[in-house]
Parts: sequence; C-alpha cells; structure tokens
Amino acid sequence: MSLEIAEHITLGFSTETPNQWFEFTNINPDFISSGFVNEEYSDEAAEVVIEVHREVNRYGYAREFFGDVWRVLKPGEPGDCEDLAFTKMLILKNECGFSFDSLKIARCHTGLQNHAVALWLTTQGTYMLDNNAFKVFPWNKVPYSWFDINHSGHGWKTIIAEDKRL
Repeated sequence: MSLEIAEHITLGFSTETPNQWFEFTNINPDFISSGFVNEEYSDEAAEVVIEVHREVNRYGYAREFFGDVWRVLKPGEPGDCEDLAFTKMLILKNECGFSFDSLKIARCHTGLQNHAVALWLTTQGTYMLDNNAFKVFPWNKVPYSWFDINHSGHGWKTIIAEDKRL
C-alpha cells in the first residue's frame, strides 16, 4: 500500500521540554534519540506502519483524570493520546526494526483540545499516526495547529507550518 507523498517537517526554535518527557524517558531511556533521520520510504514499510497504527488504535482511548502520566501500554490496554503514540513507536522500533530517530511524538491542537500524535519521518515525507484517525495521513493534511516535537536528547523544537490550520 502506498501513502500519499507528504511534506517534511520544518523545525523552528527550541521550546520548553514537557515535564512528562523527563519522567517518561527516565523510565524509558530508549526513547531519547540522537536527532532526526528520514527513513527510506517503501510500500512494505508503509504497510507495517499502517498495521501497527490500526492495531494499537484498537486498544481504545482512556482519558487520565488524575494527572497526565506518559507511558507505554500493555497489549490491549487503553490509554490517552500520548500513551497510544508511544506504544506505536515502541512496537515499530522493537518488533519492526524502525529507528527512534525516524519516530517522533508531536504536540498539536485539534481545534477542540490539545493532542499528541506519533510521526514517522521518511524520504517521502512525514506521516502522522493519530489515535483519532483510522488512516495514516501526511502530517500537513490535517486541520491541526502544530506546537512542538521531540528532537534530540531532551530537546523539543517548534514545528513550522505554512498554514497551521489547513
């Protein structure tokens, strides 16, 4: 299955790292990457990403009412948007051989609420794995306002979009 060609992410200035990121990477240090790598795009890799995306989305959504703790979910365990994004990233890395340098978490606003998604950076562009969507979309084809993305180490950077509300 081939995905629509997407634009690449453009990074802006450094932004404040979320406290949850420090707590999460203290427990899950493998998520600390060395930077950005555009993984070689292939239809086979896209099929794997789509399959993992759909499988983890089936876990279900569960809002956290007692603080926002970022975590990786056990199979079938529901979680919030960050939890589902991190779970997709971990499965793609550990079970499918993807690099954390090509898998990122980005924060955005959907028009209704703050949100987080996993992003897959490829030579064909950047794709969004969103628990609110069945499909994997080019990051710039959704009506979200983009805030920031984990970069390298504990660094986060703003995301620059020509029109943040496409």
